[in-house]
Amino acid sequence: MRLLKISILSLLCYSCSLQRYARELSVYQREILNSVVSEAVYHKTLISEFDKPISNYVETNFLEFDLCSSEEFRAKKIQLSEDEIKFIKRRFDSQKIINLNRLNPKLGNRAAQKRERFKTVSISLPVIFRGDSLGLYYISGTYGGEFGLLQKNINSWEKVCSSLVWIE
Repeated sequence: MRLLKISILSLLCYSCSLQRYARELSVYQREILNSVVSEAVYHKTLISEFDKPISNYVETNFLEFDLCSSEEFRAKKIQLSEDEIKFIKRRFDSQKIINLNRLNPKLGNRAAQKRERFKTVSISLPVIFRGDSLGLYYISGTYGGEFGLLQKNINSWEKVCSSLVWIE
């Protein structure tokens, strides 16, 4: 009986912490997830790749945004400062696995319960920086993993660059 009470209490605490974390997500993070997820996505967010935290890939060589769709970014060849890289690493390190169905009901119809090769991708929660004008997320699928960089325009987020981390 005591074990049952402890189990129920633990489950309630976990549920409350998950809901609290979901409420702490910014409107921008939710907007980015809605705009980026167009195909089937695994229902839990990604926090590691190949048994390494995503923050391990937040290095200058993986964040060279040469594949930019925007002339502005191609011309500037966007550079992240050391402080921004440290900030992004800390944010990725602090992320927890979140169930996208509970986090954002709009993603529910695109969230798959199991990973299927060629059919699902996994995505991290986005990290927002530079005065809420840029967002960075990590996405992984069958053939590779990459960081996607988005820029906030008036009413939407637009993917402007990507940086390949690995390819199969």
